[in-house]
Formats: sequence, structure tokens, C-alpha cells
Amino acid sequence: MTQQITGDRAPLDRAPLWSRGMAAVLAAQFLSAMADNALLFAALALLKAKLYPQWTDPLLQEFFVGAYILLAPFAGPFADALPKGRVMLISNGLKLIGSLGICLGLNPFLAYGLVGVGAATYSPAKYGILSELTSADQLVKANGLMESSTIAAILIGAVAGGTLADLLAVAQTDLRRIEEAPCPFPSSSTSTPASTTRSACSMRSPRSQIS
Repeated sequence: MTQQITGDRAPLDRAPLWSRGMAAVLAAQFLSAMADNALLFAALALLKAKLYPQWTDPLLQEFFVGAYILLAPFAGPFADALPKGRVMLISNGLKLIGSLGICLGLNPFLAYGLVGVGAATYSPAKYGILSELTSADQLVKANGLMESSTIAAILIGAVAGGTLADLLAVAQTDLRRIEEAPCPFPSSSTSTPASTTRSACSMRSPRSQIS
């Protein structure tokens, strides 16, 4: 009798691997991991554009990794204290604030460190929520999907970040050429007033200078 009851209940305890919640979590993880890697390359390009010393490149990454190390004892309990979806939302919010800080010209090390704080708190929540979305016998497959989406996001994020870094470098080079190029209107000309020469030089467009 006991075997029959257990056997009747077993199918009810099983949950499908794919669901709307699982798809949403995988999509959020993919976009989050891709943004983390793209932001790293973009931040490194920003340091180079602002003429930071070369030794600051690994220092920037240490701010991100340091958040993982410092928050390791607290990230798990924090993720267990709140609903996992809310923790993921808060974590991505911190990443967004850090990314906006870099775009707005704030200290890139502190801003990228804030992104690391968001990533550190996000990590345990993304795995913990899998047990709420599927049954225990599907957890191995669910973890495989999570890792696959992460690896794909890292590769795509690296390509996207590298492309952004190249575009930024090209833009900086073009601006530097424009600033260092001689003025096409010589100030020694007697027929052109000095004020008109300065105005013409300041208003020249990148398109005319490059051509």
C-alpha cells in the first residue's frame, strides 16, 4: 500500500525542465554574463583612452575579483534570506549602477568594483533558484543549461567588448589627429582677420579634416 501511494505521488513531485521561469532565468544569466565581459573590455579601453598607466589594467580586474573574495562568506546567506528572484534583481541593479557610473565618468575602479559586488551576490542566487524551478532529478540538466549559457555569454561578450574597445580606440585616434593637425587657414595672411581664422579653425569638422 505504501509503495502504491509513493508511486502515485512520484509523478506529482516531478517538474519539467523547461518552463517560462527557467527560460527567463537562463536569458537573464546570458545577458548578465555577456554584459560583465563586454564591460571589462570597454573599461580597459577607457583606461587606455584616458592615458592611465599600463599597470592599472590588472588593478581594474582585481576590484572585480576582490568583491568576490570579500563577499564570499556573506553572498550565500544573503541569497537564502530573500527570494532568489529578488536577489538577482538587486544584483543586476548594482551592475547597472556601476556600468552607468563608468559611462558617466566616475572613478572606473570603484564603479567596476560595484559591478563585482553585484556579480558576487548574483552567483549563489542563480544556482539556488534552479531548485525552485525544477525537480531534483532535473537539477543536473538545469545546471548544464546554466553553464552552457554562461560560456556562450562569455565568448559573445568578449567579442562585443573587443569590438567596442576597437571603435573607441579608432575614435580617439581620429580626434587626436584633428587636434594635432595644422590649421588650414594660416594666421599670417593679411587678408584674413585673426578672429576669423580662430573661428574657422575651431569650427572645422572631422569630415573635412579627414578628407
